Amino acid sequence: MKKSTNSILFDRNTNEPLFETEVNSIFYSDAENLDYLMDLCYQEMHEHDIAVKCNNENLFKVIIRKLGRSFVRDLKDLNEFNDSNLGYYIAKKPKGNLQKESDLRVIKEIYVEQWSVGMEGDSFAGNISVEISKNQFIIMPFSC
Repeated sequence: MKKSTNSILFDRNTNEPLFETEVNSIFYSDAENLDYLMDLCYQEMHEHDIAVKCNNENLFKVIIRKLGRSFVRDLKDLNEFNDSNLGYYIAKKPKGNLQKESDLRVIKEIYVEQWSVGMEGDSFAGNISVEISKNQFIIMPFSC
């Protein structure tokens, strides 16, 4: 069912205008399927979260072999309060501005690109970039 700009509702199959009584019956029939549709959405979100976690852990395994466990521990510490469910990836250039980092064990410089999200102005999203070799950076999206 779609809604036009002048608030006339149309049947989703025939694109014919609906009468008010038909609108009510369609809303009720659609509501019966809401639980099923929500279950599908949650299942897809869960599958996405698992795929992201596998991607990030596999990337960390490669970095452990190359730079060691302490380096990866620092990467995980950088994302301790991250609410993002986006996958990390490797890029040739960092995103954001260079910052000195003194709270970590191994990593001493990071790049941060950050913006405010939400209506209150106290939530942020962005990317943290860390050099892992010449012209290779791990990009870690975040939100908090």
